[in-house]
Amino acid sequence: LSADGRTLFASNERDAQVTAIDIAGRRVAFQVVVGVEPEGMATSPDGKWVVATSETDNRLHWIDIATAKMTDETEVGIRPRHAEFTADGRELWATAEIGGTLHIIDVATRRQVAQMGFAVPGVAAERVLPVGVRFTPDGTTALVALGRANHVAIIDVASRQVKALVPVGARVWHLAISADGRRAYAANGLSDNLSVIDIATARVVATVPLARAPWGVAVGR
Repeated sequence: LSADGRTLFASNERDAQVTAIDIAGRRVAFQVVVGVEPEGMATSPDGKWVVATSETDNRLHWIDIATAKMTDETEVGIRPRHAEFTADGRELWATAEIGGTLHIIDVATRRQVAQMGFAVPGVAAERVLPVGVRFTPDGTTALVALGRANHVAIIDVASRQVKALVPVGARVWHLAISADGRRAYAANGLSDNLSVIDIATARVVATVPLARAPWGVAVGR
């Protein structure tokens, strides 16, 4: 959704397009061709940008919402899957699944300013496949789902250092954070369950059985 809640942006992997839908009018507002196989979508807090993660191109494609045009692109790691703006809108954090990396982009220049990798003790590097990334409401902490590594990384945003690695279920894909910033909820696609993480103590406090192959989580505000 756009920052004002008026527009829904949908990625179409097959046609390499992003479609903007006017929610009130229930109509297509515009369509923009981006890179090959767009998967993740992110909208900036100031309402200026919508970004598509184009998996096959290994790039982020930036759409200026006011002009309905793709105006820039940022090269990242192999197979970018998800992107998330910081609350102040100054940075965009994007994961590259096959690259095993997290890319931090300066929004003003649309260029990378930092890159992080992940090492999980006892887990082969090729199984560390970062996908979902979310920030706590106060903006101090980021959580990244590490796919088939079966862990969630907890990152200090200011230092860009991994503070903890939390073991969860199998193939953790996406996650969400509670409104008070105390809990994270991680969808485990191969163990068919949800891990509830206490962020302060970096441990799983509950596991909830779900239907087959859960992919994502949303938390009501």
